Amino acid sequence: MPGGAVADEECVGRCECCCSLEAELTTVFRQSDVTSKGFLDDEDLSMAWLSVLGYVPSEYELRHFVSAAPRGQAMDLATFVGLMQQQLTAQGEDEDIRHIFQAFDATAKGFIAISDLEAVCREFGLAPSTAAEVFREADRDGDGRVSYRDFEALMKLRPAVKATATAAAQNPFRN
Repeated sequence: MPGGAVADEECVGRCECCCSLEAELTTVFRQSDVTSKGFLDDEDLSMAWLSVLGYVPSEYELRHFVSAAPRGQAMDLATFVGLMQQQLTAQGEDEDIRHIFQAFDATAKGFIAISDLEAVCREFGLAPSTAAEVFREADRDGDGRVSYRDFEALMKLRPAVKATATAAAQNPFRN
């Protein structure tokens, strides 16, 4: 990568994808720091965010991102790379949850019905009572359906449920 690639010796003992991401983020940082200050101001950070994530951040997203930096520290290269890696990881988890939800909502209704959950439990040899129990927990607003927000909350609060749901969604024998 031009101008900002991570040196090979920094990658010793680390995976290639980590070094590649760091190199990309370093390049984005340097391209966004148009006046070569060594840190990103709000305008620079918005440009960097657009380059990495593909959209202009809202004022709230920008403030939240900046507030995660160590107190009183400018958004220098190391801080930017670390925080942006966290941001990308969080986005990856959300994308995984979205894919799992879509697998459970096989008919694309926009919600998961108890019948959807019962079918998955049957496929895995789980008792119907398991489906009812998980459904009750997931249907946080009690409307008889599990919306994406309900599902997302359950996946983030219960890692064991997420692991089971991931396995079910990736089952190659599902219809």
